[in-house]
Formats: sequence, C-alpha cells, structure tokens
Amino acid sequence: MGDGAALVERMAERRAGVGDPGALVGELRRALVLVPYDRGGLWTAEFGGIRWVCGFTDEAALARFAEE
Repeated sequence: MGDGAALVERMAERRAGVGDPGALVGELRRALVLVPYDRGGLWTAEFGGIRWVCGFTDEAALARFAEE
C-alpha cells in the first residue's frame, strides 16, 4: 500500500471533471484508508439522503477532522 498520494491525485482529477472513475476505484482498493469508530461502529454521515462511511487518506487528515 502506498502513502495515499495516488488516491488523492485521482480524487482531484474527478473533482475537476476529468480522470478515469475506474482508476479512482483501483487506487481506493490499494490505499490505506483510515475510518474512525464512534460508539462501536464506523463513523458515518448522511448527505443527499445517502449514508456515507467517513474515511481519511492519512493521519493528519483524520486528526484535522477529530479537532472539529
């Protein structure tokens, strides 16, 4: 597993409206993704009527989230 840089790059491409969705999925499968626990379960949030699992590409991003 890499440092998450390739995943972040693929995410930026998709946000910009370019890039290959399959490449993004591939990088996500290869990446270490940190998912916080809350009350014994995965930390989730609802957006647009869909419940999402929150995940972070590195410890610094997770720490910033935890501070908020």
